[in-house]
Amino acid sequence: MGMSNSGRIVVIDDEPEIRDYLSDVLSLDGYECTCFQESLAALAYLSESTTPPDLVMTDIRMPGMDGLELLKRLQTVSPGVPVVMISGLYEQAIGLEAVRSGAVDYLLKPAKPCEVLSLVARHVHQNREILEEQEKVHAALASFLAGYQAHTGAATSAEHRLDAAELFQALGFRRYETMQ
Repeated sequence: MGMSNSGRIVVIDDEPEIRDYLSDVLSLDGYECTCFQESLAALAYLSESTTPPDLVMTDIRMPGMDGLELLKRLQTVSPGVPVVMISGLYEQAIGLEAVRSGAVDYLLKPAKPCEVLSLVARHVHQNREILEEQEKVHAALASFLAGYQAHTGAATSAEHRLDAAELFQALGFRRYETMQ
């Protein structure tokens, strides 16, 4: 098994076999899994939850609210949480459409355990890196603004220009004159 993974995954699927399968595969690999058989219960859980999960996996075709509608709601309830759509062969086109609407990926059933785990690990890991990067940018922005307020108007000091250069570097701009 190697390095065990950590992370909280929410699985939404109306078919108990698929729910249990994904939950077993992920739990054995060290993930904490919370399963729901329909969208509304999952939405209620996510909107009440203080810490968002690392990943949401939802079936596309479900009675009641389908996966695409759920995806839209999740973008409001848990913005920033990656969503993977679970699709059968016939819903592959919808899976691709979901990716265009903001899902990070789709999982084609039936999926082997190794496929499930590599897909989940990739998105959980990627999302953590994105969040860490955003925190760095926010910290740079905060210190830049603090420095700016301390100088109040003395924006021409060399020290201040250095702050600006550092800030733009943190934001990923190579040249802060052109912001590119």
